[in-house]
Amino acid sequence: MRLTLTLVVLLSTAVFAASETESLARDVVSDLSARGFDRVSKRFDSQMAAALPTPKLASVWDGVVTQFGAFKTIKSVRIEPKDAFQVALIAAQFEKSDLLITLSFNAQGQVAGMFFKPIAVAPAWMPPPYAGSQEEKDFTVGAKKLPGTLTLPKSGAGPFPVVVFVHGSGPNDRDESMGPNKLFKDLAFGLAGKGIATLRYDKRTLKFPGEFAATTPYTLREEVLDDVRDAVTALATTEKIDPRRIFVLGHSLGGTLGPRIAADNAKLAGLILFAGATREMDVLVREQVKVTAPGKPEVEAMVEAFSKAYRDPKLAKTDTIDFLGAKLPGSYALDLRATNPAKEAAALKLPVFVAQGGRDYQVTVVDFEAWKTALKGKKDVTAKLYPALNHHFLEGSGPATPAEYMTPGHVPLEVISDLSEFVLKKR
Repeated sequence: MRLTLTLVVLLSTAVFAASETESLARDVVSDLSARGFDRVSKRFDSQMAAALPTPKLASVWDGVVTQFGAFKTIKSVRIEPKDAFQVALIAAQFEKSDLLITLSFNAQGQVAGMFFKPIAVAPAWMPPPYAGSQEEKDFTVGAKKLPGTLTLPKSGAGPFPVVVFVHGSGPNDRDESMGPNKLFKDLAFGLAGKGIATLRYDKRTLKFPGEFAATTPYTLREEVLDDVRDAVTALATTEKIDPRRIFVLGHSLGGTLGPRIAADNAKLAGLILFAGATREMDVLVREQVKVTAPGKPEVEAMVEAFSKAYRDPKLAKTDTIDFLGAKLPGSYALDLRATNPAKEAAALKLPVFVAQGGRDYQVTVVDFEAWKTALKGKKDVTAKLYPALNHHFLEGSGPATPAEYMTPGHVPLEVISDLSEFVLKKR
């Protein structure tokens, strides 16, 4: 999730009255705060609708709320004409900080641009103390030409073992950025110092949101699996990379899909599962809202409605499910339902490393224990529980909350050491 989203379209030739624009702007913010993303999407012009489909709009708003707390009130609205548009500058109070929300309206009163600007910006990412032994090269993945970064150890001629990073759910960038923290970049820099190359790339849903949304009905293959396979295939013929030592590290959703990724890429040297869930999506969401929206019966009701629709035996690929205000294609939900990570893990015949934060409220120790049970008795399996770490493998104390993701931190060196030991093990 990025701190800002800018989408401006210059099409129209007339403008609404300022008073009417202010009313429209207040309605949009009100709908966002009530999670009425469908209502907001209906106000978009065609280009905004393509660039910011309802699921991504929900993800953007969730990112804003995660970073800045719950929406409180609109403090002021100022309307400024700009070219053929009316621009609403909305000073909005959130729990942790005020934000400036900028909305551009065309002559038809449609939203043609949206921009969230934090007044208090999170600190920039800083390299971890173990960085300094890496060099980075541009790398493109697949026919979609997803932009990525190949990180190589600075010393040594290679060929090096390599780890491909696979994101969690949502439109993640190559670093899997969360506020000032970058899980994948930390891991890349740390592993380079141990003589291990890594590949990270922007997720398809981030790079091509409009095109992805138009892929109907889409599944986990379009969102994740095809691009991982393209990345692994490309690395097998990349200079300085050992094609016999290609590993995949999946985080969150990427970890959940780890066994499917392994089945899709028969020549992987090993599989690494970071906070991968083994349980159904609705079960996880029900647990998560107890932390993110405690004591809110309206949210709990939405979760229960989602669960009922998600588990409906008559659900069809062409159906859509309301997912906390966003729309989830039936095809995607059915693919998730058909995924059985623990059962699929039991069939694996390659080395596996499972890592879990003990303070993770998004994917919990319950899932970690399920992985251990599924992999019990198999050779070359490492399972590590890090009691002080959260879902993004950052240290903390007490119950984890979304707010702590905004505190700068780094993946501990202990995780880097354990992971590198697994990758470099002679087999």
